[in-house]
Amino acid sequence: MADVLRDEQVMFFDYLLNESDRALNLIIDDEKVGAKQRMDIYHNAYRLSLKGVIGDNYERFKHYVGDAQFDQFAAAYIGEYPSKQRNIRYYGEHLPAFLAKAFPDDTYVAELADLDWKLRAAFDGPEAAILDGTRITELGERWIDAKLRLHPTSSFVTANHNIVALWTALENDQEVPKAEKLGAQIPILVWRKELQPHFRSLTSAEAAALQYIETGHSFSKLSEFLMESMGEEDALQNLSQWLSTWIADGLLVEA
Repeated sequence: MADVLRDEQVMFFDYLLNESDRALNLIIDDEKVGAKQRMDIYHNAYRLSLKGVIGDNYERFKHYVGDAQFDQFAAAYIGEYPSKQRNIRYYGEHLPAFLAKAFPDDTYVAELADLDWKLRAAFDGPEAAILDGTRITELGERWIDAKLRLHPTSSFVTANHNIVALWTALENDQEVPKAEKLGAQIPILVWRKELQPHFRSLTSAEAAALQYIETGHSFSKLSEFLMESMGEEDALQNLSQWLSTWIADGLLVEA
């Protein structure tokens, strides 16, 4: 009995995704509403639900491209990436890569979507005890040798275009500027501070320092790394500024 039920569930789901004719035999066909019409109700409702989830996860991106074009993107994405998660909240994670492949000459579209996704992921990402002034005091001199990580909601976006200006204008209902290519790549840090997701642009040096920490190194190891790469004077000056900012932003946790 369990095998029969499972087979029927697989056929039903196959219709939701691929409109497979096998499932039509499970449905009563009559003159009022045919089996295919009945199944299409579920098929269309399922796809509309997935589109709604993508639109919620990529709210600024959807606003930027407009409803009509977004529906085209979402329909194509659903066809190529069926949901494989039990929690529908996480559906849509491959959309930036999908857009980058589909529009190689307009990669700002994928970059904007990537920023949207990572901000949403930071919003409900895991909690962690941050390394703040109180904890540093408790550790005393030992803190500089403690292995560190970035807060688990932290991630990076690589911007080749002015996506910060685009996203900010969309967020504040302002006139959206024209998408423009930057003179150089800008790393963007995304993380959650207290209860809200944040992002800010980084210099390449600060991004390298944060990524070094993320591999599980201590502050003392980071100091050595930066002294070798930029010299003692610049390393000490940058570290002093960065550390106060990282602690205030709640970016550091003990590994």
